[in-house]
Amino acid sequence: RRRALLLTIWGMLFATVAQGLLPTRSFVFAAAMCTLRIVQGACAGGEVGAISVFLAESAEPGCRGMAIALISMTGNLAFFAASGVVVLLR
Repeated sequence: RRRALLLTIWGMLFATVAQGLLPTRSFVFAAAMCTLRIVQGACAGGEVGAISVFLAESAEPGCRGMAIALISMTGNLAFFAASGVVVLLR
């Protein structure tokens, strides 16, 4: 399970860095950007399952529910923080 988690993290890292290094805006840029976003999304989706299992197995018996709930909670907090940034920048 640790390998799966590391694979998803490295996949997201690769896709994010590659997006930043794309040269210019052209058809190739758009196709590469779409492909890298798909890779990034697939890795992010795979990470949720892997981290849930990893936390459930490694957390103390009385804290497993809270550890797994933090995954959803932090995702929602990040969404609200990003929404707040968008509102502030408008």
